[in-house]
Amino acid sequence: MNFSNLSQTKIFKNERLWSFVFWFLSLVFLDQISKYWVFNFGHEGVSVFLGRPFVGITLFYNQYFAFSLPFDPILIYIIYFFVLAVIAIHLYLNFRKFSKYEYIGWLLILAGGVSNIVERMIQGSVQDFIYIAGGIFNFADIYIILGLLILLFTKVKKL
Repeated sequence: MNFSNLSQTKIFKNERLWSFVFWFLSLVFLDQISKYWVFNFGHEGVSVFLGRPFVGITLFYNQYFAFSLPFDPILIYIIYFFVLAVIAIHLYLNFRKFSKYEYIGWLLILAGGVSNIVERMIQGSVQDFIYIAGGIFNFADIYIILGLLILLFTKVKKL
């Protein structure tokens, strides 16, 4: 086999896509395993804070939409479907053109969104446990926020 042309083979033509899939699945797994671990070994109603009650762990089953907005469940799934469809179309049309920061931003947003959506579909709620300054989050929420910040800074930098 001629190894000088190895990068030209079909295996490596979609390396960026396979990398995206690998990191996507890894991030979803990290989010889900963290929830499993905290909710199976923690105690509901018990909160643990580091110092003052600014950062800590508290178990919460979020049956509402983002930021605990009380939307009807059917409306929540309609919003999810619409947002995921728009993201999927955008990724399909632009994936190869993304800078590395856009790639990371979209990876984080998609992994966080899909992890929370699948969990809500299976369990009827999303498990949150990271208490920060009055809000309760999970890793998927943090992925989404970081992804949005990365994309925002990428767009501002281009201006």
